[in-house]
Amino acid sequence: MPKQQRRKPPKRKQSEKPAIDSDLIELATMLDERRLDQNAQGWFSIPWREGLNAVSLAHAAFFDLEFEKKSAAILAVAQDLGLWLSERRTDTFTYWLADEALSEIGSSSPFLRAALRCLQIRIARSDGDGEVYNAILRPTFDFYQTTPEIELNVERHRMLDALGGYDLKVARHDNERRKKAFQIAWRRGLYRAAYAL
Repeated sequence: MPKQQRRKPPKRKQSEKPAIDSDLIELATMLDERRLDQNAQGWFSIPWREGLNAVSLAHAAFFDLEFEKKSAAILAVAQDLGLWLSERRTDTFTYWLADEALSEIGSSSPFLRAALRCLQIRIARSDGDGEVYNAILRPTFDFYQTTPEIELNVERHRMLDALGGYDLKVARHDNERRKKAFQIAWRRGLYRAAYAL
């Protein structure tokens, strides 16, 4: 009796990545039409989720743009604010310390003033669902010419705010794809789409 030949199992179809269809192309086109200005007007059009991120952004901008020209008293205020941020202080006593600091620095440091005002708004919980921070930050950032350093600083703080978290130094976002998607949307001026991630 002849040996039976074994049949080879049928080849499985390899899973194919779905092609980008016309619906996705239409969606991308609509999103692209809704891009916002890549400046302070666009950056601060989306409400903040965590006010301390807004405070941290203005504080970082102080060191990026104003640090070298300031007196020892103003630098001491900036250091105090850095300490309050690292300790996440949002108590009434810190509110009044920020108020004293505002009186001390006057109008000589717009970014430090903005950071202190945002901190007070966060402590008082009167942020208008995150919009009040934008009302403070927009004119402050609008006054300065946009530079790559400013853009990157804003992007980092807004990413942290959108994806959840507070401290840029210790934040660990496991989902690198989400971070990458945020960066793509943000850098194209699609701020609403970036925050929707």
